[in-house]
Amino acid sequence: YSLLCRQFDTDWAELSLIEDMPLLAFSPLAVGLLSGKYAGDVTPENTRRMHTPDLGGRITASVFPAVAAYLGIAARHGLDPCQMAIAFCRSRPFRTIPIIGATSLDQLRTNLGAASVTLAPEVMAEIAGLTPTFAGVSFARLEAAGSLQWPVNAAAPDGSPIMHEAGFVRGKGK
Repeated sequence: YSLLCRQFDTDWAELSLIEDMPLLAFSPLAVGLLSGKYAGDVTPENTRRMHTPDLGGRITASVFPAVAAYLGIAARHGLDPCQMAIAFCRSRPFRTIPIIGATSLDQLRTNLGAASVTLAPEVMAEIAGLTPTFAGVSFARLEAAGSLQWPVNAAAPDGSPIMHEAGFVRGKGK
């Protein structure tokens, strides 16, 4: 789960909320893509891309424009891109446990620093604006527009959740 891969935001997010089951967010930096070290389609020395050029299928036609867009958001708001990506994972309405990796102490320090980062509403709005283009399956734009609500305390008189066909609560959850 990362800014580049958010399929969990569909039905799995609902299950996570209802069952109080956290997401173990593997690779919130998308194997280093969101750090910017591969920006411009480069392969730095001593990186995993030297051994796995397509990074396990993550190198696609849209990945570098997406990475550039997210790096731009981080730069405009004075954020470290790694910390922004990890803080985004931690900001979701369902519980999330980012599984981070690092190949140096500096990377580890930077990644751990994300624990004290809370993304401003302006940052979240910019990320939401990119979501339909770059994050795969996501309902973030509908959520931001107020036409889709997370199923928090939304229940019918018999206690069952009120959901529409896509699995999310419509309206204000009353």
